[in-house]
Amino acid sequence: MAAWLGGGLVVVLAIAASVLFAVRHTNGTSGPGDVLPGNVRPLSHVLISDACGSTNDEGVFEPKTIQLRCGDGTVVANGLTWSQWGTATALARGTVNEVSCVPDCASGKDVAYPARLALSEPVRAGNGRQYFTRIVVSFTGRGPGGSSRQLFEDCFYTPPAPFVPKCPAAGRGSP
Repeated sequence: MAAWLGGGLVVVLAIAASVLFAVRHTNGTSGPGDVLPGNVRPLSHVLISDACGSTNDEGVFEPKTIQLRCGDGTVVANGLTWSQWGTATALARGTVNEVSCVPDCASGKDVAYPARLALSEPVRAGNGRQYFTRIVVSFTGRGPGGSSRQLFEDCFYTPPAPFVPKCPAAGRGSP
């Protein structure tokens, strides 16, 4: 009986360690198997930049946050949950926080808008990995300035680092 209880304790400890690892290993990390409950398992190795093309921006899968406007950081998608992560597109819901810039951006208020995000146009970067380069934000209500959609590019025409994809030459247009 003591041997069974000891073995049972080992099993319980092993399960507890597994749960602790799963809770600490959140999405927005480096591999397609690293997903929080409620998100889908990524079905591709296509990444999205998470640091606006900085030198160490290796990209992530299913991030909780994407900075949509680099430089001034006035537009950020937060609280993202992913329903799809494929080879051509990735789909999420969350909130887009945008500085109103009224009367100016320095003194404007941060306004939150419920939104859906569609990532597309994967392109190979200098490091050999693929990254989504187009982000279409569709607001589930009225968006900034009454808009229903916004388009963002997550690429550069002259990439500053091997982790950042070069923007596709063709296919640009309205969202």
